[in-house]
Amino acid sequence: MEQRPGAAKDPVQTFVDAAQDGSVDRIEKLYGEDPSLLNKKDSDDRTALHWGSGGGRDAVVQFLLDKGANINQTDDCGWTSLHLASSAGHSSTVDLLIKHGAKIDARTSSNATALHSAAGKGKVQVVRALLNAKAPINARDKYGASALMKACAAGHEAIAQMLIDEGADLTFEEKSTGENALHMAVNGQYTSICILICKRKPELLTWKNKDGRTPLEEAPKELRITLREFLPQE
Repeated sequence: MEQRPGAAKDPVQTFVDAAQDGSVDRIEKLYGEDPSLLNKKDSDDRTALHWGSGGGRDAVVQFLLDKGANINQTDDCGWTSLHLASSAGHSSTVDLLIKHGAKIDARTSSNATALHSAAGKGKVQVVRALLNAKAPINARDKYGASALMKACAAGHEAIAQMLIDEGADLTFEEKSTGENALHMAVNGQYTSICILICKRKPELLTWKNKDGRTPLEEAPKELRITLREFLPQE
C-alpha cells in the first residue's frame, strides 16, 4: 500500500529495512525502543532475520540471534533464514546460522532444503558448508528432485562432483518426467557433467524416462558420440 505523505512509516517495515540494509546501529536503536519487533513479520511474511540473512548482513544476523530471534521461522513459502542465505550464496551467514542451531533439514512448501537452493544456484562454498553440517544429501523435493539433480540441470559441475563424491544417489527420477540426473545434464548439453555421471554409473545411459527415451537417445549427435564410449559392454 502506498504511504501517505507525512504518514509514519510502519515500525515493522522500518525494522526489516534496517536489517536488509545491514544497519546495525539502526537495528539496535529500534530494538531498544521496541523489543517486540524482533520476530514480527512484514508484508512479505518475513522477519528482520530473514532479510538480514538473505542479504548476508552478518553483524545484523548476529545481533538478532543474540537477542533471541526465531532462527527457524518460515515465510509463507516455508523459507527459513538458512534457505535465504544459502540461495544467495552467503557462506559466512550460513556458517553463522548453523552455529546457532538453524535446522539443516528444514523444508519449504515445495519440500526443498537449503541444499537444494544452494546446489541449484551454483553456490559451491555454501554446498560445502551444508554438507559439512550433515545436510541430507539425498533429500528430494515435492517434484522428486534431489540437490544433485538441481546441480546437473543447471550445469554446476563442481557441485555435481562434490555431491557425487559425498554419495549422492544418481538413480533418482523426477516425478512427472521420469528423468534422472543424466537426462538433465544431457538436456542442458553439459558434457563434462554427463561424463562425470557416466564414469560412476554408465547404465544410466539406457534408463528410460516416461516418454520411453534414454539419455543417449536424447543427446545431440556430438554428445551422443562421446557418451557411447561409456556404454556397458555386453
